[in-house]
Amino acid sequence: MALSFAGGKERARCKARFSRAGEQSYRVNATCATASGRAAQTATVRQVGTNRYSGRFYNSEYSISGAIDIIVHGSSQIVRLTSESASGVLNLSR
Repeated sequence: MALSFAGGKERARCKARFSRAGEQSYRVNATCATASGRAAQTATVRQVGTNRYSGRFYNSEYSISGAIDIIVHGSSQIVRLTSESASGVLNLSR
């Protein structure tokens, strides 16, 4: 995965932790790091279909919030983050 800090792209390593927030909702804490920076965000998502989750995320370091969509495929996930100022797609796997 690559993150862009100040216009450049770098390979990143990410960790995401999920905890139950309700019957069909989860709280997500995720951190991605590169050689020159890191980004940490929180999100709350709820199940909206088979293997699909949607909700809102917030990154306090950069004051960015927006929509998050997660599609689960076995032990991997596709995570889409969209805000007014940026967007990204993360491919996460165990």
